[in-house]
Amino acid sequence: MSYVGQKYFLTIVAWGMIEIASLITHESLSRATFRLQNDILQKIIRHSITWKEYRVILNFSFMEMEESGSDTLSAQLASDVTLVTQCSVNNLHHIIESLQRWSGPMSIAVFAPGDHISHAVMGSFFIKRCFPERNISFQIVYPVDNLPKFKAESLRIWHNYYYSDKRTIHCKHLLVTLQGLKGKNYALGDIPYPHNTLRNVAKKAVKTRYMFLLDVDIMPSRKVREIFLNHLYNMKSRKDATNTTVPQNVVFVTPAFEIEESVSIPTTKQELAWLYKNGMIRAFHAETCPMCHKPTRYEDWLGVSDTEVTAFEVEWSQSWEPFYISHVNVPEHDERFKQYGYDRISQVCELYVSGHSFVLLANAFVVHKGLKSREKFHSKKNEENRKNWILYTKVNLLKNWLLHLLNHFSYIFRVLCIEITDNI
Repeated sequence: MSYVGQKYFLTIVAWGMIEIASLITHESLSRATFRLQNDILQKIIRHSITWKEYRVILNFSFMEMEESGSDTLSAQLASDVTLVTQCSVNNLHHIIESLQRWSGPMSIAVFAPGDHISHAVMGSFFIKRCFPERNISFQIVYPVDNLPKFKAESLRIWHNYYYSDKRTIHCKHLLVTLQGLKGKNYALGDIPYPHNTLRNVAKKAVKTRYMFLLDVDIMPSRKVREIFLNHLYNMKSRKDATNTTVPQNVVFVTPAFEIEESVSIPTTKQELAWLYKNGMIRAFHAETCPMCHKPTRYEDWLGVSDTEVTAFEVEWSQSWEPFYISHVNVPEHDERFKQYGYDRISQVCELYVSGHSFVLLANAFVVHKGLKSREKFHSKKNEENRKNWILYTKVNLLKNWLLHLLNHFSYIFRVLCIEITDNI
């Protein structure tokens, strides 16, 4: 056989071997992804419950070993505060940064319609695996009319992680993997994003007495938990003498800011004040919804010494949507609000109507990375906002009318009691 013939023969053999190896690898990969799909499906079937038009898995744990001891709750944990948040799968990466800033328990509801289920399940599993010392609880939520689906390309992202014991190596790449997941809050076609359902689900899983309600891309300043718990301890110490308890109808507000992408999130109030003065950080939604945070009184808050624990009480306004720490027994979020607009505003109105007062924490704040602008809103934002405004107006007017009626009868009752007492 000539040299050219031998070369051609060897090339054909090499190509054939590559094809065979490729087929074996593909077959092995297919079996692995199918096995992973089956594991996920079995877990969902066994643990999901009905929540109106959704299915929910509370305190989701992918591995049985994670579940052992999960019902054991110490007295210390019961008196703690849980960060409560929600997200779609493409925003799971924000959890990693939150874990750098928040040292306490976390409850996260993840929306996972259709083929997003693989990312929700595996993303939550590996976050817990990479942060084993942290108390993190994931809740998986999907619509009953958009049941879990599995795409090979989604499963292949995770199968190498799942079938490997090299946790350290994978944890280094977890953030990049999470940042690459696709899916958008407001661009799921005919599937509306249920903020308030997710918030209620995350709240349902809270095992502490207090909660810190945030959106997933809102970062807390460091030491918020410690500041709040020390404040509670001091309040209880002062009130023990009168046999009273810490009031449950007080909401502790953390002023919200937004910062330029190129600027690091401040770690102290002094640093924040400098950035604010130099125009590199501003009130949250300063351009897109100035009334949504105006009641926070930013200038007054900045003037309060950071050695104080609380600043001052603020008045409720019908467009206000603060982020806050509260007792877990606060009114639920109205689940009729979906997509964009008035989802948190409606619940803050519920707080006001139910008699809660709003007190600013003096040395705690939250920050959104990136400045909000009208140009960055999704295409249907105005339409969704108008729809939810109509719903909010109807609900708000009804509640205000009932509150007015209640106050009216309460006044009459007090007058009658005074007259009866005077006549005795």
